[in-house]
Amino acid sequence: MPLGTVKTRTRAALRKLRERLARIWWRPMTPDDLDTLIAGAALGDLFEAEAAALERRMAADPSVLAQIEAARRALDQVALAAPAVRPPARLRAELLRQAHASLAPASRRRG
Repeated sequence: MPLGTVKTRTRAALRKLRERLARIWWRPMTPDDLDTLIAGAALGDLFEAEAAALERRMAADPSVLAQIEAARRALDQVALAAPAVRPPARLRAELLRQAHASLAPASRRRG
């Protein structure tokens, strides 16, 4: 599994959840909870109102930036800890057989 896949899927899931919640309440969520803002910043997925709220918090308390960096490092570690995905043995054997068949010379494929 590529390293970026875990983060990409997490971002997409959060974005989809926010879009659904926005449709329910007819407006984007604007959380005031600092932990939620830090998590959104670490994932790179904040609405404009959330980004403005985070900037105000960072202006008031510079340690928020260090918390965001720590959250990003933790997210990177999660991506590295994800197990590699391997296809089942039967599927893998079939894929290898097809790959070898496609690489065979044209004269061998015809006859």
